[in-house]
Amino acid sequence: MNGQNPFPIILFVSAIIMVLIGWINLKKTPKYSEDYKGFTKSKYEGRSEVHWDFSHKYSGKLFLNFACILFGLGFIGFFVDFGLIIGFIVAVTILGIGVTIIRIKVENALMDKFGK
Repeated sequence: MNGQNPFPIILFVSAIIMVLIGWINLKKTPKYSEDYKGFTKSKYEGRSEVHWDFSHKYSGKLFLNFACILFGLGFIGFFVDFGLIIGFIVAVTILGIGVTIIRIKVENALMDKFGK
């Protein structure tokens, strides 16, 4: 194990952040307001308070699941040394793909539940 392996460090820190985001979305969902419509991530999320609450609760669950995956990959990363640059690139790629998948799943769930 090398002390300069960024892969597990990036994934563990990101997993902690994902747990916080997931918990906030599940337990402390921001209140819906017409002012938020311009700041939503999609045109479906800001349509009504029901859409808003559903998207935050669903994404909260997905963020918590993703955090578990990140913890597991970070633990494995302690035993595999990718090198400084490759470890960084792989960790950031995993995060980017994971967050993109969460966003797509939330969009699809909104369209499936409420229609277009």
